[in-house]
Amino acid sequence: MLSRLGLVDMDRSVFRDAGLLIGANLPSLDALQIAAALHAGANEFITYDTRQQEAARAVGLLVRTPGRA
Repeated sequence: MLSRLGLVDMDRSVFRDAGLLIGANLPSLDALQIAAALHAGANEFITYDTRQQEAARAVGLLVRTPGRA
């Protein structure tokens, strides 16, 4: 599975977009992960964090939580 993962360059645009996601309930690193996923062209996002799930859904990502119903 790890062989299918890639790296995303964290240029200024990723940080800028993450800044637009940061709210009172979303830590900066969570926002960076979502912004990086969007810049990589992802349409799905895996997380078990409830706040991050809500933020990812809000920007149109399909949220997955493997092992949970």
